[in-house]
Amino acid sequence: MSSTPTVDQKTVGDAAETARTSKDIIMPVAEMAALQLNEDTAKYECCICGDDILLSKGVVTCAEHVMCNECIVDAHAIALKDNSAFPTKCCAPIPFEQVEHLLSPEMREAYSMKIKEHNTPIHSRIYCSKEACSSFIPPTQFDSTSFIQTVAPCTCGCVTCTECSKEWDSEGHKCHECVVESDNTLRPKWLPEYSPTCRIKQCPDCTAWIELKESCNHMYCCHCRTQFCFICMMLWDGFHEEVGCPAYGDPPAGYDEEGFELSWRGLHFETGLDRNGHNLYDITYSDDKPIHAHEPTHIYEPLRFHVLDNDLGVEHIENAEADNYDEFWANAEGLQGFFGED
Repeated sequence: MSSTPTVDQKTVGDAAETARTSKDIIMPVAEMAALQLNEDTAKYECCICGDDILLSKGVVTCAEHVMCNECIVDAHAIALKDNSAFPTKCCAPIPFEQVEHLLSPEMREAYSMKIKEHNTPIHSRIYCSKEACSSFIPPTQFDSTSFIQTVAPCTCGCVTCTECSKEWDSEGHKCHECVVESDNTLRPKWLPEYSPTCRIKQCPDCTAWIELKESCNHMYCCHCRTQFCFICMMLWDGFHEEVGCPAYGDPPAGYDEEGFELSWRGLHFETGLDRNGHNLYDITYSDDKPIHAHEPTHIYEPLRFHVLDNDLGVEHIENAEADNYDEFWANAEGLQGFFGED
C-alpha cells in the first residue's frame, strides 16, 4: 500500500522561520521527510505517474510528495522546451542540486545554462545574433577587453555586440548603423504571416514572439509573465468587449492590407496603435503599470465625433448623416466643452 511522506507541521514552521529563501525551506523539509521513510521496504506513490516506487528510485520533492526518477528527468526535459514549465516544480521549485545527478551530462549543462538565463533580467539578456543558433550568452562570457565595445562570443563562433545585439563583424562596427537598419518590432523573415490560424505577436513588455492558439484573448507571456489583451495589446484589466476587443479570435471587421483594424478604432494588430500612434484608452506606460488619462479622449473629424470615455469604456458616435439631425446637434452642443467655446 502506497503512502506519502509527511513531516511534523511544527518542524516545517520552524524551518520556514529560519530560512531566507525557498530553497532553504525545501531542502531541510525534504531531508527531514526522507529520514522518516524506510528506503528498503516502504513504497511511495509518484505524484506524476502514480507508480509505487522505493525511495531509492525517486526523490522527495517536498514535504508531501515523491517523484520517481523517470518523471524527474521528463519534467526537466519539458522545462528546457517550455518557459512556462521552468523551473521544474512540485509544490515549489525543485532545487537543481537535489536532482542534477539524475540528468545526462548534456541535459545538466543545458539546464544550468537555462538557470543563468532565467536569473538574468529580461532586458539584459543577450542572444547569439546568428539566427541558426540564437543561444543565450551569459554575462560571464562577455568580453570588454579585446574590442572597443563589449561583445558576447558564442560557442558557435559568432560574436555579438552587446550594444545593438547584431553580429560584430569588424573593428569598424558601428552600432547606430545597425539600429537604423534593424528594428526588433519588425516581423522576422522566418516568422509566418499573421493569420487567424497563425496568431503570433510580440509581448508588449519583453518583446518576445508568442503564439496564441485555441484560447481566449487574455494573454500570458511565459517569458516575462506579463498579462495583456491580445487584441489591443494593453496590460490586462479584464475583458472589454464593449469597446471592440472580442473575448475570442480577431475583431469581426478584420484588418486592412497594412494591418489596421477595419473599424472606428483602426488599431494595428501588432502594436495596438492607430495611424496617429495612439492606443485605445489613451494610456501610457510607466514602470510597466498602466496610467489612465483623467480626461476622455476626443477625436474630431468633419461631421463626426468619436468620444472614448475612459471611465466607462463606452464609445459614443454621432453622425451628421443620420436621419435625426436635431438629436445630433443637441449631442454636439453637449460636447462643445471638449473643443472650446467659439
